[in-house]
Amino acid sequence: MPELILSGAYIRGVKETSFAKSFDVNVAISTGAGDVWDAADIAGYLCKLQADERLMFANACAAFYISKIESPTLQEAAKFLKSIEAR
Repeated sequence: MPELILSGAYIRGVKETSFAKSFDVNVAISTGAGDVWDAADIAGYLCKLQADERLMFANACAAFYISKIESPTLQEAAKFLKSIEAR
């Protein structure tokens, strides 16, 4: 039987499990996205985003970074989220 492989991020809490799909971008750099993802996850937590929103935001910031080799501002991350579709 073929195996289903999903690309993205999971978070499991006491009452829920969330999954956010990754974004399909042209990769310009393959290192550093984890640091950007962690920072965006923390920022989302501090802004009181729900788990699924926080994961999508962190995935989008990491995708922006690997495609542009720069960390996005909040405005750039929002514009990126509006312009690209999750896989």
